Amino acid sequence: MEIRPVSIIPNPMTIEKLILLEYSYDTTEFVLISLPKLKTIDIGSGSFGVTRTFRLENLKELQSIMIGANSFVARGLHSLLRIANCKSLISIQFSDRSFSDYQSIELRGLPSLQSIVMGESCFSSTLFIRSLLFSCLMDRTAKTTVFTSR
Repeated sequence: MEIRPVSIIPNPMTIEKLILLEYSYDTTEFVLISLPKLKTIDIGSGSFGVTRTFRLENLKELQSIMIGANSFVARGLHSLLRIANCKSLISIQFSDRSFSDYQSIELRGLPSLQSIVMGESCFSSTLFIRSLLFSCLMDRTAKTTVFTSR
């Protein structure tokens, strides 16, 4: 189990819903790994403005991710969004301008994923990402999906 920042989850073994209010947290990393009961992540608008790493891994019960507008907008090289091995994940929603300057995306091990909804200007610094992301979702035979902007 790994959590960064540690203060966001006081009860990691039993938490089912993580709801963070608008304008929450400024930290360089948001990492949740192997939380056994987590089903929902809902992050308010304007949160995690300087965060350059967003990693969700081995969250077996996770079903939905909702990210508010203008969240995770860190500028610079080496920004990464990774969602991996979340076998129950059904939906991902990124509101307007979330992850607007992220450079890399990795989606892997998401066999139940049915939808990704993106608002305006998500991943805007990587213009090709949106079309590649959707075309890749149509190819269910791909075991790993990695997009990187150069």
